[in-house]
Amino acid sequence: MGRRHLCPLSGAALGVVSAAGLTAYAVAALAGVAWLLGWVRPPLALGTLLACALLTAVPPLLRPVREVVFLDVGQGDATLVRTPELRLLIDGGGTPRGDYDVGRDVVAALRSMGVHSLDVVVATHADADHIEGLATVLRSMPVGELWAGHLNPDDPVLGAVLAAAGERGVPVRAVRRGDTVERGKLKVVVLWPPGNVWSTADNENSVALRLEAGEKRVGFLGDLPSPLEASLGLGQLDLLKAAHHGSRLSTGEPLLHETAPQAAVISVGRNTYGHPSPEVLLRLSEAGVQTWCTDVSGTLRWPLP
Repeated sequence: MGRRHLCPLSGAALGVVSAAGLTAYAVAALAGVAWLLGWVRPPLALGTLLACALLTAVPPLLRPVREVVFLDVGQGDATLVRTPELRLLIDGGGTPRGDYDVGRDVVAALRSMGVHSLDVVVATHADADHIEGLATVLRSMPVGELWAGHLNPDDPVLGAVLAAAGERGVPVRAVRRGDTVERGKLKVVVLWPPGNVWSTADNENSVALRLEAGEKRVGFLGDLPSPLEASLGLGQLDLLKAAHHGSRLSTGEPLLHETAPQAAVISVGRNTYGHPSPEVLLRLSEAGVQTWCTDVSGTLRWPLP
């Protein structure tokens, strides 16, 4: 079963620069070269540079960006909710079998989008491909609060993230079902874990969230397996962030029946696990869900009202 790639999601390279930005940079560079060669007077060159700066700075001010960005971090997860009132990062990628710091790419991507601080960072669970990169994020920019589910201090990956938060004085919050953050017309609701430590399995303690933006609803499920997905009470969704990179043990039929999403995103890279599972892709297709995968489309953007 093939993967479909349809609107309203749009693909972009990690840290992409817009066409207007590229034009502004090119004109600014030409103005600088012309001034160095003596072809134009300094005031004209300076005026051109200022005009190019305004070209890139004014549009975001006139029409602030409101979107969910699914970053392409290979076989891992990193999702940014980017609005003027809330900047929330869910996971930060990682390399379970290597020493490459994906967090540096995440930080570079955030800064390229004009994000230099975060209100909330969520560590969904203690899997390296989800949270290893968050240590670098926490050390690289101001963060208001770190959310986590099962705070297992003996886990080395989660321990490194908690240590980074401690170094920077970032408050750590062990979230449970019913916890929320509201900013303007945005609301983020924690649906999992429940009020106790549910399991010793990291995946089963994944922080699951529902984002509400006006009439739009987006669900983020970490690596929750399908038996737990159906107990969240997600309700109908416009967009589903499929759990566990499209594992056959996630995105079950009961969940799809309940949520009836228009589109789904699978964050996935080169792997030996068989992700995304053909069974999951078939279930999504039969449910009429437009499916996008980051290994094919790269970083993906979903506009918010």
